[in-house]
Amino acid sequence: MQSRHIRDVVAPMRIVSNYLDEIAWSRYLQLWEGIGPVASAKIIGKVINEKNLDDCLFSLMEMNLQKEIADTLVQISNLQFDPANAITEALSVMFGRLKQIYKDEWEWRKDDFPILSEVAKKTGSISEFVSEYILDPQLDLYAKEGGKVDDCVILSTIHSAKGLEADNVFIVNASSKSYPTPKAVLNGEDAIEEERRCLYVALTRAKNKLRIFRDMHSIHIANSDEQFYFLNELPLELFDPKDISAHSYMRNNAMLQSTIVQNDIYSDFDLN
Repeated sequence: MQSRHIRDVVAPMRIVSNYLDEIAWSRYLQLWEGIGPVASAKIIGKVINEKNLDDCLFSLMEMNLQKEIADTLVQISNLQFDPANAITEALSVMFGRLKQIYKDEWEWRKDDFPILSEVAKKTGSISEFVSEYILDPQLDLYAKEGGKVDDCVILSTIHSAKGLEADNVFIVNASSKSYPTPKAVLNGEDAIEEERRCLYVALTRAKNKLRIFRDMHSIHIANSDEQFYFLNELPLELFDPKDISAHSYMRNNAMLQSTIVQNDIYSDFDLN
């Protein structure tokens, strides 16, 4: 999700999701020929003062800009609850400009767009797609600061964490009802394995220390899907049983019962 061409296509999706998103506006507008930082700032100053997205797009159409700039956003805005087709429509308008920008790299870059559309099919709206797969505070922070920022906490979804690494990684709500979700269990093995792969991505972002947290309520509430819980099969050599707060996750591993600490704390696994 962090490749330039992917973020270019997603920028108008972010605008339609939240027309006050100045970062998305800046990226999108500067894709078009003849629009630089100064021109884009002037355009942004006008459109974000409108009352809603429709007024914002109307204001944009009244400006003396390339027709494709407003057309892309209008096409997407009509597909608020169909993000996969919204991406297809955006590409149909932006295709020529993107091909011009990336030139010799176009052949391999364009192959990523069908994958992006497939990912979008898993969400029910543009806003959900942006929230789940796109928002990455680290990248926006880097853009604002112009370089690496030290001594900070970065919040990210699992999907947007792909390709990133950090010395210390904290995964929250790794509960039985979240990994996998009831929806994935209902949809069968392929959906369950897809969520397992997503969790694997998150687990492998840590360079030095990985700490996993769960919702304590999930320990005490019976859950028919708990048999599918991914951490049930966590290899013993990867963790110290003394670092586990409760034994419910490992109840199938009888050999651990005498060594697991019964402290009712929130942190469960500390994988060094």
